[in-house]
Amino acid sequence: IEKTEVPATASMVQSGGYKIQFGAFRVKEGAMKFHAQISDSYRAYLDGAGVALEPITAPDDNGLHMVRSGLIVRRSDAIALCQKIKNGGDDCFVFASKPVR
Repeated sequence: IEKTEVPATASMVQSGGYKIQFGAFRVKEGAMKFHAQISDSYRAYLDGAGVALEPITAPDDNGLHMVRSGLIVRRSDAIALCQKIKNGGDDCFVFASKPVR
């Protein structure tokens, strides 16, 4: 699993919380390029949450490379950040992250 490491901040948690999905790609190189674009374009808004590449394996063995934020504690913070990104011309959505067991 390839992820971008980011330092923990007050708006992040180790498990649970919310994430923002910016995109999903079949081709890793496309995901990496988009990851860099999102990271550069919205660095000021991310407030330490960062952006990560998360590979997901599908049942048919065709994986996806998700471009997602780090964990954000409050849903309202995640929604506000996603709205800023939409206002900047990119798409995103907020989802509840499953706690690590």
